[in-house]
Amino acid sequence: MSINEMKTEYPIVSVVIEGYNELLDLGTAKDTLAALANQDYPANCIEVILVGTSAQVDKWKTQFSNTQFYGVKPFAADGINYYELKNICVNIASGQVFAFTDSDVTPRKGWISSGVEKIKQGADAVVGPSLFGNNKFHADNVLMRVAASIAWGFVIGENKNTNSLIASNMLSHNVIFNADSFRQFQFDANYGRTCSAVLLYKTLIKSNCKVALSPNQQTIHSFSWNWWIFQYHRRIGYEVYKLRRLDDSYPNKWISKTKLLEPLLTLMWHVLLDIPRWSRFSKALNESFLRRWLSFPVVVSLSLIARSSEMLGMYATLANPEKMRQWAENA
Repeated sequence: MSINEMKTEYPIVSVVIEGYNELLDLGTAKDTLAALANQDYPANCIEVILVGTSAQVDKWKTQFSNTQFYGVKPFAADGINYYELKNICVNIASGQVFAFTDSDVTPRKGWISSGVEKIKQGADAVVGPSLFGNNKFHADNVLMRVAASIAWGFVIGENKNTNSLIASNMLSHNVIFNADSFRQFQFDANYGRTCSAVLLYKTLIKSNCKVALSPNQQTIHSFSWNWWIFQYHRRIGYEVYKLRRLDDSYPNKWISKTKLLEPLLTLMWHVLLDIPRWSRFSKALNESFLRRWLSFPVVVSLSLIARSSEMLGMYATLANPEKMRQWAENA
């Protein structure tokens, strides 16, 4: 295979990994790179962009000085937020494709290849299912799959005309872009740790860009019940409150006019949404029909826990908007 054929078959993919979550002891860039080395995509066509603090970069330069990748580029960026760290890639990445993940995430084997295939077919961006896992629970455990569906199943929608699964949103730790498309739009970093991935998806759709779904583009995010209940979903309560007021196309915007009832109505609505969301999510993961239906009591139970935390986060936002904003944008 010639060099030009190699570039066509296997374009250089710049994988962007921020060190933000590593600083919070949620995971390590080392584990993420180990998962990248295990991809079914040539390692010499994978460029790794590591963006973090000066101290992290000093460690990474030693830790990853000798790898099989196309290149590893540690880049120091002190004092900037999560999405600013991701946007830095436009100035230093050399790939034709940008793949975004986090330092507490391990991509599964077909993550890059499945996303690149969709890009080659004309997609501007590609999303896939994000899972949870830890030392106690495997990512294919039903509890972990249901927890992932509740947290991140919103990226998988359904075409009402064909009943086929489609991309309905995106997550910043599991999205792959045509590099030119990302350079044109990028993440809006004005909201700290919050909202930007959802807003970028909306921008792409309004601009008639193609956002594709690839069920094999799977990642495994580190997990603890404490984080899932008291940090992640509490922050989502703030994000939903904020997005209702930022996004003109956000569904059921009338709820924002109910004042003190807004968090409670949101809880009820989201629990109802989690049931068909699990159906779509489990279908994307090829769950058996029997296991999908037997899991519904687990879905409802975990949904009530998660959405209650969101409700409390939304009430905290109503009580003290500035304090909650500062916490959420840096959580």
